[in-house]
Amino acid sequence: MHIILHISIAPEWQQGRVDMVNPLVELALVEHANLPGLYELPGGDTYALPLVNGERIQVWAAYTATQQSVLQLKYQQQVLLQLRQQGAFHLEMVLPDGRHYQFHWQIVP
Repeated sequence: MHIILHISIAPEWQQGRVDMVNPLVELALVEHANLPGLYELPGGDTYALPLVNGERIQVWAAYTATQQSVLQLKYQQQVLLQLRQQGAFHLEMVLPDGRHYQFHWQIVP
């Protein structure tokens, strides 16, 4: 199984909608060595997502043996978002730099 978290940014709003999206990063989750069925970022670490203003958001992601997708975003030690959902997801939100980001979960059996 391959599980990938795609993170993109929209350059700007166009009349209340996003016109174009620029991919930033694709994070491939790997299966945990000691816990079969648990997928996480390599080493169980977070990913420091650089924002346009130079600050960083800490991204933590996992996929559990019960097929739950988990995403957590932290900014300056504060949890901005904690998502736990069955299966794949697509999330759009404005982060502290005022830009519109997209998080898309891809599960390939």
